[in-house]
Amino acid sequence: MNNRSAGPRSFNTLQRSNRSARLKRLQEARILLLTICVLILALALTGLVFLFCQIGYNVSAGGGSGGNSGKVKYTSRQVEPWDEGADISVYRGNLILVNETHSYRYPETRIEDMTENEKNAYSLMTYRVMVGNTYPYYVLPNSKNYYMIPEAAKAMGDLLTYHYNQTDEQLLVRAGYQQESSVTNGNYDQQVGLSASIDNDMDVSLRSDTCQKLISEGARFGIIQRFPNGKASETGASGCTNVFRYVGVPHAGYITSQGITLEAYLNLLQSDYTYSKSHLLLNAAGEAVKAKDAVYEVYYVEATAEGTMSVPVPENYPYTISGDNMKGFIVTVNLSKS
Repeated sequence: MNNRSAGPRSFNTLQRSNRSARLKRLQEARILLLTICVLILALALTGLVFLFCQIGYNVSAGGGSGGNSGKVKYTSRQVEPWDEGADISVYRGNLILVNETHSYRYPETRIEDMTENEKNAYSLMTYRVMVGNTYPYYVLPNSKNYYMIPEAAKAMGDLLTYHYNQTDEQLLVRAGYQQESSVTNGNYDQQVGLSASIDNDMDVSLRSDTCQKLISEGARFGIIQRFPNGKASETGASGCTNVFRYVGVPHAGYITSQGITLEAYLNLLQSDYTYSKSHLLLNAAGEAVKAKDAVYEVYYVEATAEGTMSVPVPENYPYTISGDNMKGFIVTVNLSKS
């Protein structure tokens, strides 16, 4: 009796054992499949992160998109960053910052040492063209304050002529290379030959409505308001809202559209838009855009401590290099030309 009942119980036990083994193998297979899926997903996410790092995707402070255009092929250019006499140095360029901390390094040949013919290229009067029978702006005829670097003088003349054509308003302009002793209210920019003081006339300082028009009009000519009202803590200058500074296109458009100072712009480039990181991509108006709409690509290269260094530059697009008078260079690539 006991032997007969033992057989079925052993069979049932064997069935349960086989079923448990199958369930265990099925569970192990599911765990293995899940592990493989997790690994595949992790690899895919890692690949996406790596791709975004390669692209250098970044959102700029002003809400536009940074990155790299993907169009530029790079080579290198040898420069001596701290050579004051070199055409390309930390101390030269349209974007140099000049203030109490970062003094201006005067070129070996100053305006007063030039021939009369050479001086003409630096004179605001050279770029003043009559509109009908009228000059569009007045230039105070003093040897110390109507000279600018030629590129800046032309841009300033173009701005003042454009303003006259839009408003019939003739303005008075003072510009120039000044000596250290002439610095007032922290306006060290008047030493450089890139800025000008603009007034309504000899007896009337620049009116606020005229000032606002010049700010909005200036960007297309590469000109910014150098010392915006309420930004003295950044610029170190007060009471100089009538000073306009040439920085070039497209930088003026970005600075003006973002409502920032030259100091803030240079700090932004130094921290967020270096060659090895994301580049600042701008359209023709200087607005931050995606890669597909970029007309300019801007990036910062820090100078080495001494000796000759290599600056990465495009080999397939025109570009400019400007020092910042602090610690490096700003490279501006024109993607509209090749």
